[in-house]
Amino acid sequence: ETVMTTSNQDLAGLFPNIIELQTAGLIVPIINSPETPDFQVEINLKDTMDVQKARSYSFGHDRIQQAVYESIPSPHRPRKHLVIGERMLQSAKKEKNLAERSFEIVTQFNRAISEIRNSKSQDFILEIAGLNLKMAIRTKE
Repeated sequence: ETVMTTSNQDLAGLFPNIIELQTAGLIVPIINSPETPDFQVEINLKDTMDVQKARSYSFGHDRIQQAVYESIPSPHRPRKHLVIGERMLQSAKKEKNLAERSFEIVTQFNRAISEIRNSKSQDFILEIAGLNLKMAIRTKE
């Protein structure tokens, strides 16, 4: 869902890339087992229907995630985080699931703080501050 939101592609557009990344062992698809919804299991993807079953994906190893992140030049990272955060926020508002996605959205915006300070309106900054406060309260509870 996050990749679809941030890349502006639907599942059909992402499918070849997902299969290629999984085959190479770079990502691992995760689904929730119907018997135990909080228990996540890895699955092998063979077609688009299987891709739709996957709840999320994780990198095959932390070092893969680190290498991908480090391939983005440092000066460009805050801007990338801002764009990702904005798309995720728009999507969450549209799908009315902001509460469930707030943590990952706030994380993106917090990594984009220098970009936000330089290019965003006061209203936007206050909105992000409000999301941060809600997440801090939720985390403390």
